Amino acid sequence: MSGTATGRAGTTGLPAPTGGSTDERTGADWRDVCARAWDREPARVSHVVPPIDAVTAFRTATAMSGPFRAGARPRSVSAVRFFTVDGRLAAPGALLPTEDDYDLDRYADRLDDELDGKGWLLTIRHPFVLDFPRWARARDALAGLWSGIGWPALPLTSELCFGHDFRTPPPAPGTDVLTWVLAGTHRRDAGAGDVLYHPAAAVESDGGEEFTDRAAVLRITVPTDPTTALPAVRGVLQDLIRRDPVAAQPMPYLPYPPPENADGLTPPIAEFAEVARVLGRVAGDPDGELTRTVRRRWAARRTAAGLEPVPEPRSATAPGPGIEPAIDAHSRFRLVAEVLRVPEGPAAEVWAVNGLLLPVRGALAPRVLAALERRRTSDLAEVCADVGVTGHTTREEGVLTLLRVLYRVRAIESAAEADTTETTDTTETTAGEPT
Repeated sequence: MSGTATGRAGTTGLPAPTGGSTDERTGADWRDVCARAWDREPARVSHVVPPIDAVTAFRTATAMSGPFRAGARPRSVSAVRFFTVDGRLAAPGALLPTEDDYDLDRYADRLDDELDGKGWLLTIRHPFVLDFPRWARARDALAGLWSGIGWPALPLTSELCFGHDFRTPPPAPGTDVLTWVLAGTHRRDAGAGDVLYHPAAAVESDGGEEFTDRAAVLRITVPTDPTTALPAVRGVLQDLIRRDPVAAQPMPYLPYPPPENADGLTPPIAEFAEVARVLGRVAGDPDGELTRTVRRRWAARRTAAGLEPVPEPRSATAPGPGIEPAIDAHSRFRLVAEVLRVPEGPAAEVWAVNGLLLPVRGALAPRVLAALERRRTSDLAEVCADVGVTGHTTREEGVLTLLRVLYRVRAIESAAEADTTETTDTTETTAGEPT
């Protein structure tokens, strides 16, 4: 895929796999895993600062458990599941953590009483989707590894898991598994601060996970089986076919016995044949919308390090009471996230930021991005002066609109926020809503 990745360090090409890396943010030294074990054998990395600590992980599990006490929620992105040694409970009710449990030890004490000492396992799927700061920490931890071996082509599955005296089956075939141990003892005596890697190629009779001593882990599952790409491609094809006029025609009710041609053969169903022709046209064009859509979605995945689903764009208003915009003509702001630029044709690009896509048109938007990159902090007047639109009211308004969209996708922060935390047409530029 062509494009550039713009971040604090400058503009570079897409990261190519290298020999290995050390993640300065987490202390994880992935070099041995990359050089010796990746795709071949299990490995352990020790003395790692995890993306989330055990206390925060348990509080996250408690906050997300409430809606799932009566069982699964079909339309929910996340999922909370509870298992005993006898199997999964469809409606775990009070066995899920509550605010009264306070911490993992108190929760485990209660379960020991209620389950008569039987083993148990609690899993929270996609725990970061509603919490951008923690999602970003997990994304950055994964990026430290992917920068050494290459970036995942398909979405990952993230789970917080808590368990005691419980053993899981081996991982599903065709998946790599990364496990950050947050508390307790995990498989093969791994403890807090260890990261375990189990490749799809490793076949072990005892390849499951073992939770002892009230263990808490963050588990990341990476699909490696090529057939797992089929649902993603099928979803893109369905979206594209729905845009074709053939999709407006309802499927017919068919007669039986079916009619026959003069040669005695049953004629093809015309509506099915038409859908097949559209499918062939869409899938067969190497430079068509299917290729562009897959490329865009992978650009978004690259900026998410595969950690999907991603948090939604935030409000354009400033934190706190009121409805004042976070970015106005007097705000100072700074670029805080990588922006991956994907060319889409003359004067058109799609930008990927934090797993979201932002279509832009015109020559002005890339100049605004370059201006943000050059300065540690900026305000509207400085950016407009840098790109040569000072005094052009319409164009200045277009720059401000673009800045507000970049704020929503968390590419920029107001300087005050950055110090404490981590489609509008104009003459020359258009920025669409993030997707």
